[in-house]
Amino acid sequence: MKGYIDQCKCYSNDHSLLYTLYLANGATGITFILPAAMLPLLIEHTRISLDTAGWIFASFSVGTLLSAIIQGAFSKRIGSKYLLLSSMVIIATAGLVVPWTHVFGVLLIAQFLLGIAFGFVYVTSNILATRVFLESLSETLNKVQAAFGIGALIGPLLLSFALQTLHESIWAFCVVTILACVTIGFLIPLHIPPAVEGETPQKAGPSTHTCKQIMFWFAISQAFLYMGAEVGFENWIVTVVSKETAVALAIAAPTATLFWVGLTLGNVLSAQVLQRDILSERSLLYCCILGGCLSGLLVAIFPGSLWTSFAASLLMGLFFGPILPSIMAITSRQFVERLDFVSSAMSFGSETGGLLCPLLMGVAIAHFGGSWGMLIPALICLLVAVPFSLAWWQTRENGQVSKSAAFPPDDLMRKQMSILPKVISGSLEC
Repeated sequence: MKGYIDQCKCYSNDHSLLYTLYLANGATGITFILPAAMLPLLIEHTRISLDTAGWIFASFSVGTLLSAIIQGAFSKRIGSKYLLLSSMVIIATAGLVVPWTHVFGVLLIAQFLLGIAFGFVYVTSNILATRVFLESLSETLNKVQAAFGIGALIGPLLLSFALQTLHESIWAFCVVTILACVTIGFLIPLHIPPAVEGETPQKAGPSTHTCKQIMFWFAISQAFLYMGAEVGFENWIVTVVSKETAVALAIAAPTATLFWVGLTLGNVLSAQVLQRDILSERSLLYCCILGGCLSGLLVAIFPGSLWTSFAASLLMGLFFGPILPSIMAITSRQFVERLDFVSSAMSFGSETGGLLCPLLMGVAIAHFGGSWGMLIPALICLLVAVPFSLAWWQTRENGQVSKSAAFPPDDLMRKQMSILPKVISGSLEC
């Protein structure tokens, strides 16, 4: 009976952590999208020009990059759980400053802090999910990423409701504060295992040893290329469609919304595909890379067709959604002993790609036209297959067996469903 009670506690703790990650990423998704949705209000509050307003997003990006650099050291000192707690505190407090302040410098500081919190949530979610849900990691990360997408979709609706009914944008941020406080309440009593269950404790090697491994650089290359393609497409799709179809921005704007809808649906559907063991992680990733490339080519070939752009944006998001969570899951299992450092490095690589690719696309669109500019994310998406294939080949050459092969994506669920009979018979202990 004691084993039964202990196992139920472990099972409850794991699911509480999963729901906490959902809440944390949902709140982060709302926080991520609200400043862009209310940009005209921020310009009015701070009395700045549209050109100067770009620093609002630059400050957020700098904070995200800084978090990727310092996260490894902070995680060692205070732990991933408390790093996530501090991120929720920043989101709960700094988020309220954004719609309230009339001082541009204070707004930049708030956005900088929110960027740091965003980076911490992204990396710590991966670390905590790896420690608790290693066998079903890709499925779990897709669900967590779906929660972020749902938050990003809900954010503009919250802002619209707050402005139309309460006539103050700050009430939309109050919802974020409430979600962050609820997340803190759930997270504080949770027990986070120091190492992945079932793993033999190993002494982590130095970071320089990890940097010498070619698999490490393949992983960073995948994150760099993917995030460059995603952010580049997301940032330029509305402008290109509006320009090529000669319609107003308000009519072209749904392309970005459809892209976010596709990202969220892609995460949800891929989690079900992996859970039901319909496709392996490798097969799913190749399908998504090819589908993302073909969808991007549709936009590049038919930029003047509004409905084609709508459909292609939805498909682009649908195929893009599972790529990064799958890459993170595969890499985390290969570098589980250096998880903090590798997660931070991949976050830095992805954010760097997200900064550089939109700049490259802007130059291409300005000099060669929208079609050539939108060709870039399609080709970059296809290039993700190169480091991924090389990494897979290197793994096979080294004779390593992927944990995803040893443990099917839905294996954890099978184990959990079979827990009770084993516990009752007295053969299982937590």
